[in-house]
Amino acid sequence: MKMAIFAVNTGLRERSLINLRWSWEVYNETLGETVFEIPGEYMKNHKPMTLILNRLARQVIESMREYDKEFVFGKIHQMTNGSWTKAWREARLPTGKERLKGVHNLRHTFGKRLRDAGVDDRDIQDLLHHVPKNVTRIYTAPELCHLRTCLEKLVPKPTLQAVG
Repeated sequence: MKMAIFAVNTGLRERSLINLRWSWEVYNETLGETVFEIPGEYMKNHKPMTLILNRLARQVIESMREYDKEFVFGKIHQMTNGSWTKAWREARLPTGKERLKGVHNLRHTFGKRLRDAGVDDRDIQDLLHHVPKNVTRIYTAPELCHLRTCLEKLVPKPTLQAVG
């Protein structure tokens, strides 16, 4: 469950997610908090990625600190298992051929949630770590603080409760 929450708030692919290591966590001066520097060998496009976390993803990380010394989510080989399939069915999500994407659907959900929150397509592209189609994007590094602001749009705003 925690991995799924993390995935829909970061957009990580399964391979990067199950291999996420504590040694990749580094403090980023610009953001004033930690990020994960994922090596290119764990990314589909073979380019290293700076993974920025919103508040929900950070809560998951903090809850996993004592779980395993090396891997954030422990040493696993895949996310999908009997529990995943059962939860998928209970949520009445598509089964059969429509379910082929499995865990990758969390990545699609992340992108759709960003779009629904009004995040610009170029920022979504950066957050999904897609290879830019526009050559000028290759030479302009995304603004980390701006991307974190985009990610925070996925976090529900706290509501004020009336004091009686």
